[in-house]
Amino acid sequence: PTHDASMRLRPPAGLSARTANGMVDLSGIASVLGEVSIPERALLDGLAFVGSIRAVLLVENLGAWRDLSSPSGWLLAHVAGWDTATVGHLLDRVSRIPVVHFGDVDPNGVRIILHLRRRVPDLKWFLPEFWFEFADVCGIRATWPQDLDLHFAPAPVRELAARGLWLEQERIVFDPRMPDALEAVLSEKIQEYPSSSDADGN
Repeated sequence: PTHDASMRLRPPAGLSARTANGMVDLSGIASVLGEVSIPERALLDGLAFVGSIRAVLLVENLGAWRDLSSPSGWLLAHVAGWDTATVGHLLDRVSRIPVVHFGDVDPNGVRIILHLRRRVPDLKWFLPEFWFEFADVCGIRATWPQDLDLHFAPAPVRELAARGLWLEQERIVFDPRMPDALEAVLSEKIQEYPSSSDADGN
């Protein structure tokens, strides 16, 4: 089935897409427009990426996705909250390439990472330590559901939940520590996470 959706991408230099109808230079289009859009039907019809992709970064919020400085060789994809059906087709096209998720640190952010890990079990969660330095300055006061299972989450996330604070990703995209933190996450081991039956805290 198709939802006739599309994926907004920021491709790395030299990346092209090939379909039965020919080949197009994605990085060339992005150099003019700032991004490219891939229709879901093209992904379902066997679109193949031609060129080098070091890693894929899934970014939840549109502003953060557009403003983030892209590391060399990374493919940045906008994943709008729970709208993950189309990103699943994208991930089928980039198997064996490291995939990192960058979203808000809030209850839905936790649920989204769990949901995506059902499709990509080795999906990495981008949670740089310096992000939590912002909690006292711009943390949003809000309640975390008591039935949300956080046993798999790193300690800073559990501490944030205990304090009743959420963190939005837009506040750190311009931080000069971001490039090194993104590179570092590629070598990190993922945390243990609950089975799919536990993902929503049921």
